[in-house]
Amino acid sequence: MSSALPFLRKELSEFMLAGLVPGIAHDMSVSVAAAASLTSAYAIGMIVGAPAMAALSARWPRRRALAGFLAAFIVVHGIGSRPVQLALTLAALVNGATFATFAYLAVIATDVAHLPDGAVPGLLAAFGTGAFIGVITAGPIGDGQLRRGLILALCALAAGWAVLAATSTRSAPLFIVTIIQGGLSFGIGSTLVNRVMFVAPRAPSLSGSFATVALNAGAFLGPLLAGIATAATHDYRDVAWVSAVLAATAAVVIFNSRRRAVHADVREAR
Repeated sequence: MSSALPFLRKELSEFMLAGLVPGIAHDMSVSVAAAASLTSAYAIGMIVGAPAMAALSARWPRRRALAGFLAAFIVVHGIGSRPVQLALTLAALVNGATFATFAYLAVIATDVAHLPDGAVPGLLAAFGTGAFIGVITAGPIGDGQLRRGLILALCALAAGWAVLAATSTRSAPLFIVTIIQGGLSFGIGSTLVNRVMFVAPRAPSLSGSFATVALNAGAFLGPLLAGIATAATHDYRDVAWVSAVLAATAAVVIFNSRRRAVHADVREAR
């Protein structure tokens, strides 16, 4: 599974590039043949990159190498992507942030906050309550646009994970922040799924399947990175810092995308 999911993610990127050929040809004022040759360029990158990465990471721990390359792959796709890939990248990052900590909530409750085992279901229910509130709140107002409010929400999400890392030794803050983070995580996540559907209205079934892949790629990456962090530090609070970094990365990616869009509009106006 750990090798199959990255392979699937890589192949889906190649398939998506093939589907963007007409739009690339139009937007860049080149022939369809020239745009289609990007698939060949992508293949050349894999021909050169695969042995180079294998040599580079030969002495690295396998889990750490996999997590690092997969994280870089997702981030680079977000920085230089078209709208569909951008939305999928953001969804993967946010879900990765969510599950990096969620997978360790029970351990945080018992080993960090020193709560009894009976408190674990309550903490999970608190997260679920927040998630429910986040989804039903974001649903009516999430129109698929990457507005400033989404950037602010991502910044709040990153800050919230940092707060959880700093306060998780105390039960009351732990429960309160868990509810808030559940709401932000699933509210933003549902907004990003709406974004995927918004930018690919002609292929709702396919875009929905890509959204599922992106969410599960994040669910795979987040706990993997969290596991690497805790193995190195032996501190379960660090999983929340992993979540904070992933959420902050999503905020940077979307901010960079909006800035480039504004600059493009200014150039067109001239």
